[in-house]
Amino acid sequence: MVKFLIHHNIEGNIIYLSQFYQTNIQARKLEALMEIITAHLKSDIEREGSVSGDSMRFSTYCIESQEYSNSSLKSLQEEFEGIQIIYCEVGGIIITLGLHDYDSVFASQNFLNNWVLILRKLYKTNTLSNIYERMDELLAHLDKFLPLGDMTLVNQSYLEYLKSEATNLTRAM
Repeated sequence: MVKFLIHHNIEGNIIYLSQFYQTNIQARKLEALMEIITAHLKSDIEREGSVSGDSMRFSTYCIESQEYSNSSLKSLQEEFEGIQIIYCEVGGIIITLGLHDYDSVFASQNFLNNWVLILRKLYKTNTLSNIYERMDELLAHLDKFLPLGDMTLVNQSYLEYLKSEATNLTRAM
């Protein structure tokens, strides 16, 4: 189903975990795509506030290239145009899932519900206390419940970049 989990970023008390179907996206393009999505999520949170506790909020966002007509992101927007981003926020964790026209929204909501159940369980067992140092453990734990596909498809250099950035961020805190 979903090929890999790749993006994890922490800001304040919000953790972003994202999954995408494409396995051929170049790391820098994926990073730029995540910037677009993260900016959208931030504006939603500023407008509507965070979800507290165990409550859950689903939102959707469709990528449209005209939003960035004068931006260097325009070509990227065109490449990903029409991908529907479904995201779910639960207890400060935001989960995003990229969908194409042919993907079922119902199936993806079930998928996100499963994510939420697992994340709540991980919260209760404090597995998420330091997500950066325990990313491999988190992936292994999630893989038991939700087959994430072949993890070797993840761009290793990008994961290394994320881990080094995470280490630097953790040191700075």
